[in-house]
Amino acid sequence: MAELSVLCTGSFDAEAQGRRMKNLFGDVQWCAGTLSGSGDSPSLNCWIVRSYDAKKLYHLPEIGLVRGAAPSRRATEEIPWENGSVPVHRVYYHESDGDVYVAYILIYNSKPIGNPYIAQILSFPKQLVTGVAPMNLLFVSGRGPRGSLAGMQERGNRWLLESLRYYRSRCGD
Repeated sequence: MAELSVLCTGSFDAEAQGRRMKNLFGDVQWCAGTLSGSGDSPSLNCWIVRSYDAKKLYHLPEIGLVRGAAPSRRATEEIPWENGSVPVHRVYYHESDGDVYVAYILIYNSKPIGNPYIAQILSFPKQLVTGVAPMNLLFVSGRGPRGSLAGMQERGNRWLLESLRYYRSRCGD
């Protein structure tokens, strides 16, 4: 996880964040930070979390990481990347006072996954021999005024894909 912490920059209360992460996800490795705003796009919060209890990461992580907003819809979208695409999990909100952006990538057995349930079922025979594999969560979110969603999405997707590229260079394919 130390190699990936370079992807999370900015200041925050590490002790308070550590307690929050433990309460949300149990015993995990994590790093968090802020991507500074630019132009009309506000700052984004980013987290990288690794857990051997995969369900704690894939079961609605936005509920714990995004406070004060109720999701209206969830979807998995394919984002173009390298020679194909990557499944990015999106959460949509209908907020009256502004835009909320949430997106994340789940990585299991070193691969981005769209359906964590199927990924775990398919890996079960291998895990009988090798043991449980960790799941990794690359998560980014932000809040801004109406009209800022496109800018947050562009910067957030760029961070997700850069983080995935960095993860693969450090942690394998």
